[in-house]
Amino acid sequence: YTLSYREVDDQTYQYGRTFTYGGKLAENITQAVARDILADAMIRVATSPPLAIRLGLGARATATALSWDKELDRLVESYQSIIALPGTPLQAVA
Repeated sequence: YTLSYREVDDQTYQYGRTFTYGGKLAENITQAVARDILADAMIRVATSPPLAIRLGLGARATATALSWDKELDRLVESYQSIIALPGTPLQAVA
């Protein structure tokens, strides 16, 4: 099924019929809800110094615990575990 609605054309400034489909509407709704949730969270952080401090400390602790070397080691370990699965048509090369 195709859905349609009337809207003003950006170039002609005339009303016209626009056709769309359910997937596009679901995507637009998802993006709008995500935008609203993000805006609400930003307002809460901006208006609550204790929350901002707690989030900042947590972010710093997380960033300190991470490194590119650790992430690369984790990625290599992931790939090696996949390659080691029975029936995997790949061979690990040292």
